[in-house]
Amino acid sequence: MKIVMTGMAGDIGSLRIARENCELMRRRFSPSFLRSFERLGEGAAESFDGVYQQLWRLGAEAGSGLSVMHAAIPVRQETIEICELTETDPYGIETSGRIYLAEDDAVITDGVVIGHLTDGAARTVQMSYGLRYLTEPRENPRTES
Repeated sequence: MKIVMTGMAGDIGSLRIARENCELMRRRFSPSFLRSFERLGEGAAESFDGVYQQLWRLGAEAGSGLSVMHAAIPVRQETIEICELTETDPYGIETSGRIYLAEDDAVITDGVVIGHLTDGAARTVQMSYGLRYLTEPRENPRTES
């Protein structure tokens, strides 16, 4: 089965981080770049756990391993910049995107395919330098309901 993602990784969390660190953002970024931060999370009706947390839970619910291509995960440059400045993982913070399974022959119109389920239990993300093995997420007080 295909693993599909809608939305952008970390957009809700990076907007929160930017708002919590206004002075740091003003010192680092130009006014035009700061205005672009407001696009993050634009139109989001709700937020979800980070990409890595969602992937872990998807594998657990499916009783399967998974393989995801890191380069296929959609993320905005603004999110990367905010997260680098605050030493935050953009794939571990709140997102407007959700992750779901689709049949291999399904036509995807509302997201992008980022990976697939695998045999076994390993939940991996294929990075440019090798594999990253996902670990079970800890509870995040910012995303608990």
